[in-house]
Amino acid sequence: MNRPMKDYWKNYIGGKWVDGSDGGRVTLLNPATGKPLAEAARATAADVDSAVAAARKCVRSRALVDMRPMDRGRMVSEMGRLLRARTEEIATLISLDAGKRISEARGEVEGSAKYFEYYGGLAARIEGRYIPLGGGYVDFVVPYPYGVSAHIIPWNFPLNMIARSMSAALAAGNACVVKLPELDPTAGYVLAELAEQVGLPEGAVNLICGLGEEAGADLASHSDIDQVVFTGSVATGRKVAHAAAESLIPAVLELGGKSPGIVYADADMDNVIANTQAGIFMNSGQCCDAMSRLVVHDSVYDETIDRLGEMAKGLSIGAGMDDPDITPLISAEQLARVDNYAQIGVQEGARAIAGGRRIDRDGFFMAPTILVDVDPSSRVNKEEIFGPVLSVLRFSDPREAVEIANGTEFGLAAVVFTNDLDRAIWTTERLDAGQVHVNEWGVGGVETPFGGFKNSGIGREKGAEALASYYQSKNVGMKRLQSFLNEVSAPAIRGPTACGATAMIYKATQGRDIYGAPVGVIVMDCLIPYPPGTPGNASTFGFPVLFEIVRGATMESLIYTPSAELVEPFIEAGRRLVAQGVRAVFGNCGFMVLFQEEMAAELPVPVFMSSLLQLPLVARGLARGQSVGIISASAASLTPRHMEIALGGATASFHIAGLEARPAFRAAVHDQCGSLDFDAVEAEVVAAACDLIAEHPDIRALLFECTDLPPYAHAVQQATGLPVYDVSTLIDYGAAAVTRTRFSGHY
Repeated sequence: MNRPMKDYWKNYIGGKWVDGSDGGRVTLLNPATGKPLAEAARATAADVDSAVAAARKCVRSRALVDMRPMDRGRMVSEMGRLLRARTEEIATLISLDAGKRISEARGEVEGSAKYFEYYGGLAARIEGRYIPLGGGYVDFVVPYPYGVSAHIIPWNFPLNMIARSMSAALAAGNACVVKLPELDPTAGYVLAELAEQVGLPEGAVNLICGLGEEAGADLASHSDIDQVVFTGSVATGRKVAHAAAESLIPAVLELGGKSPGIVYADADMDNVIANTQAGIFMNSGQCCDAMSRLVVHDSVYDETIDRLGEMAKGLSIGAGMDDPDITPLISAEQLARVDNYAQIGVQEGARAIAGGRRIDRDGFFMAPTILVDVDPSSRVNKEEIFGPVLSVLRFSDPREAVEIANGTEFGLAAVVFTNDLDRAIWTTERLDAGQVHVNEWGVGGVETPFGGFKNSGIGREKGAEALASYYQSKNVGMKRLQSFLNEVSAPAIRGPTACGATAMIYKATQGRDIYGAPVGVIVMDCLIPYPPGTPGNASTFGFPVLFEIVRGATMESLIYTPSAELVEPFIEAGRRLVAQGVRAVFGNCGFMVLFQEEMAAELPVPVFMSSLLQLPLVARGLARGQSVGIISASAASLTPRHMEIALGGATASFHIAGLEARPAFRAAVHDQCGSLDFDAVEAEVVAAACDLIAEHPDIRALLFECTDLPPYAHAVQQATGLPVYDVSTLIDYGAAAVTRTRFSGHY
């Protein structure tokens, strides 16, 4: 493996590695020695501007938003896989510049990889919702990313904290600007390499290193960011919150903690000691949710502090690469702060049974410290120290334990040690903390929400709940066109109707006079019209519809005894309509397709047959290679030439089932205005559809060719599970587009 620590690290802006705008550099120190380790380009306000501009350019390109969420999520998840593949290299960087023990650094890489995998998997689960507003309205909610997401990262987990927020932000479709911690930025730079490797667009990830009071403050207050995420102290968090309030943008703040552990008399003492060691001495106590206070029942207090003292004195101390129990603090300033607090604790009356002072050696080492007999009002009980210092207090009553635990400005985490389930539940209900663990410090993982009560922060990181912090809701409300509402409000009618053509016209024109002239409809006197006022009746249009009736032609003759002589009455009816100035002629019955070519040849206006206008719509809606089943009153009426005309250039294969031989349907044709056995006809239509599908299993949709059949659509759809199309279910805009295209070709 190549030496992972480079001498100099550049910022990453808009897909390019760049120096600081003024050439400045930040010197990185090795916490184990206090000596220089490497240098990083120092970002200034100009670099912040460039990074935000690169992110904004990415947002405006819609490269992330227009990407299928599953594809975007796959990229985010892949970053986790690539991160894990480079564990040793990245863990070494963390151990060197953050001072962290190498085993914990490896754990940080693993945890970071899990964030990318987890949120990458959730990208496709960011979904909107439909809100019913009653008839005439459609309303839905669309999740939409904020845009430019700013992340200000702390030094205690320099990779994990980036992964935690960046993975969720990218999964939701945001572009990120990350201000790396100036004390230990090196592991973070690797994420830029991974972003390039997985194919994220330029500007989606931007990484800059600068001082908190300079680059951090400039980023938090930048006028072109849309959201800010900050992890750090309460004091700095208030400044970030103020800057966000000035810009009126949302902020996620994970701030300080003073997390208590309550030890009841029945607690498993071995478990208490093991979890206290992990809770306060992991990363040398430099954790926001470190279990820095232990509130112990009187009956087990002496035993607890004796065992804690023995544990602390047995801990190994050294450089992170040697993997000891206690590693150096991040800086000389942090060491001075922690050492000062330990002395304050003793001055306020506490006893140091272990440690209590800094260690006299190179680097920034603080002895693991146990302060006992701490007063609840003392500063070491109430203020965040952020180092390997544990305050131990005593209680005699559960209510007193809860009062002590809740007696600070913080509310990030808490732990309860007991073998009594009822006692555990009672206590968790009363603790003011965003995370309450029972019998183990840090129960949970990337799947569980993390954030604080009180001054420990606003919002949540981790878990599905955190994802909602990275997108906002866009509500889309629509009022349906009244013309369409009039059409679909028509009562259902069982049996033959005369509305096929006029309903089609209505749907195609949406009730508007778009041609400046009437249209004509040829109807047969053997058919029953819709009731007055329903779609299809001339009174529902906003323009003239002229009717001509062909008398004497029967459906029986069209289905069972078609002849060339039948066409003449229809052509004559068309001529009468043309003489009245119509701009198009529609046939109300699908059987008139038999005469479409002849009528089109004789009439100077376009000729349409009601049901066949659907065919190109259905054909275009199906994938190539799939087929449509057609249920027709007469299979003979659909010759290959008629199908070619009807398709209008669309591609799909069709299989046809005719009803002319079915006895109930035949009886209905003979006695159309009498008392019909609609249930028997419905059974035959369903049987015809099922037989056709059994013969041609590649069928993906069904079409009713005849206007008599729509009343049976629901039964067929239930029996077959396939979509069923008829005159009444034409796609509005599709029908309008097809009709207008054909009209415009004639005028």
